[in-house]
Amino acid sequence: MNINTSNYQKIQTFTQYKSTTTHHKDVSFKGNYFNTLSHAIRGNEQKIADFKSNISALFGISGKDLTKYTQGIKRDKINLLYKLAEKFNLESYKNHNFERKKTQEIAFEIYRNVKKPQPVHSRLVQETNYTFAQIKQFVDTTNKEPQKLELADKLLSTYPTQLSKSTLTYETMEKFLSSKYAQQINKNYNDYKPFIELNEENPNIVEQLEQEIINGYNKTTYQKRLKISETLKEEGFLNNLSIKELERNYQEERINLLHNMQQAYSGDRIQNSNRFNEILLNIYNSTNKSNNKARNAVISYIQTRIEINKKFEKAPLETVERIFKKIDDDKQAQIFIEKTIDINELESISQLDEILQKSNLEKLNKRPDIVSYGLARKMNISELSHKDFKDIDTQIKKIRYENKKYQESIYYHPNPIVMDLHRMKIKIASYIERTIKKA
Repeated sequence: MNINTSNYQKIQTFTQYKSTTTHHKDVSFKGNYFNTLSHAIRGNEQKIADFKSNISALFGISGKDLTKYTQGIKRDKINLLYKLAEKFNLESYKNHNFERKKTQEIAFEIYRNVKKPQPVHSRLVQETNYTFAQIKQFVDTTNKEPQKLELADKLLSTYPTQLSKSTLTYETMEKFLSSKYAQQINKNYNDYKPFIELNEENPNIVEQLEQEIINGYNKTTYQKRLKISETLKEEGFLNNLSIKELERNYQEERINLLHNMQQAYSGDRIQNSNRFNEILLNIYNSTNKSNNKARNAVISYIQTRIEINKKFEKAPLETVERIFKKIDDDKQAQIFIEKTIDINELESISQLDEILQKSNLEKLNKRPDIVSYGLARKMNISELSHKDFKDIDTQIKKIRYENKKYQESIYYHPNPIVMDLHRMKIKIASYIERTIKKA
């Protein structure tokens, strides 16, 4: 059973408030609510009595009246009854025109009519602004057609919340449940979910979805639109791009790269010139599965290695576009970024641009060790001569030889402390093994 601690704290706050009207009674809980509920489920009669007393106080009725309404509290329905009481108490506090007697009757009718409470029942009471009458209507409908409970739960999970309450109106919920396509929507919900998310503020969403189904619903179209919408919804430099253009040339790799670029440049001053948008569209339209890995490596460098507010200055889009074009035009450039270098060894994006434009990349790709050696020592990789290659190669061989000698010296002349630790580990392992055999 799920207990919402935030709502319990709200109840404590409200019940400690001394109302000046007769519409709201002060509620004093007998003991801790969580312990009371826990023991009630286990069957402790005294705790059950205390829990009934708490519910009676929330409803503002006597224990005798509670028994009359409920004819006994069933353990599998305790949580639902408490949530109904909680909702009743809060609404009576907020609304001085609250019809207590009528609403009490509806609340207990809901309790009686829900034979097997599901999480969606608690969500309707706790996470929506639906009236008791609307919740009762929902219960009546789903008692006749239980399969609609699943659709209702999915809809509540899809729609966003505002001030802890679902934005899914009761009218829209009712339309979904009464639609002749309700069963189809529920069965293929993931297919229709993008359409629902894109139209969650549209009061005519159900009618339009039904029309889409009649016309031949295309789930791929709405998956694309949702991905584009989510990317452009973020505050950033993509907001002025043409949605139609993005949709027309949509590929998952393309929209993901734009998303990563937005993340990389977030925090910098936004630029919205026509040339700026043109570059972004060029990058978008030229991204594909082949160049995707190399391009994202460049964007990742911008995001992690360049300080905020300096990204457009140190990695201007014109430079990024030129690097991307080089990757497309020269296979060796792609190999250089993906395999030859650790891109994080670079000092700047301009350094990468210079290496790609000026170097013999095929030669560099054959000796990644020389590239790494040069970058570590801040050499100008794009200007390495044949002699430089030979000198670096000699140094690398020398380092490898010295490392090999060092490793051999450790092997043949081990540190006595290390050896003692090694012997101790062997003795402990042997002791454990003997102990296990004796057991």
